[in-house]
Amino acid sequence: MITIGIDPHSRTHSAAALDDQGRILAELTVGSNARELDRLARWIAGMGPERVVAIEGARGFGLALSRRLLVAGETVVDVAPALTMGERRAARRPGKDDRGDAVAVGRIALRERSLPRVYPEVTGTDLKLLVDARDQLVAEATRTRNRLHALLVAIAPGYHEQVRALTSSTALMVARRLASRARGTDRVRSTLACAAISRLRSLSGEIGALERELTAALDREAPANLLAICGVGPLVAAKILGEARDVGRSPRAPRSPPTPVLLRSRPRAAR
Repeated sequence: MITIGIDPHSRTHSAAALDDQGRILAELTVGSNARELDRLARWIAGMGPERVVAIEGARGFGLALSRRLLVAGETVVDVAPALTMGERRAARRPGKDDRGDAVAVGRIALRERSLPRVYPEVTGTDLKLLVDARDQLVAEATRTRNRLHALLVAIAPGYHEQVRALTSSTALMVARRLASRARGTDRVRSTLACAAISRLRSLSGEIGALERELTAALDREAPANLLAICGVGPLVAAKILGEARDVGRSPRAPRSPPTPVLLRSRPRAAR
């Protein structure tokens, strides 16, 4: 069995092929573009009939390579960076040594037989992308709403008497009417306020579309017992699954809670 360790980066990918004893058989460093990744995939395919590919961060910098290898029928395992720290400290030579890191990844895979295997469909990956995109749009909407509030305070003092919160479509309609009235006296603020209202309407539609897609993705991926927990709605469930994904990635089992220590008060000294 040949074990191939890979240390991926944004610009280069370093690989090392090891035998059963962890001895280096071959090494290769390629770029990160599609042609170079195909070259690395061909190099891996020529390493013998029985092989396993261990990639550090297979869902990070190694994601594009992982997809190529899975399509080619390779067995790919994910090595968490936390697992390779000790191996790197022991084996690293002075200076940056990506090939040495690839050897460390391969030797970790030889030693740790229970590393999580990478599959074409990973539970939670799409959910994380959708949740992150929604969170960014919500943050932008908050900034835009705050900017609109500051503009309306200047051009329509006391606007709160007509608009309680700039969140509903009705409130934005009233805010646009107030901003348009000020076009003759404060054209710049009026124009900026109308632009902010248009952006808020657009953001509301984008956020709603993402939430519908999140709900559809949850129907496919969320365990039924997760949504049954009190207080866990679709968004919370999506965040949990998006962050946790495959619990097998955790390098250690959870620690048992510490045993409580009973403190005894010292007897008072006799006076």
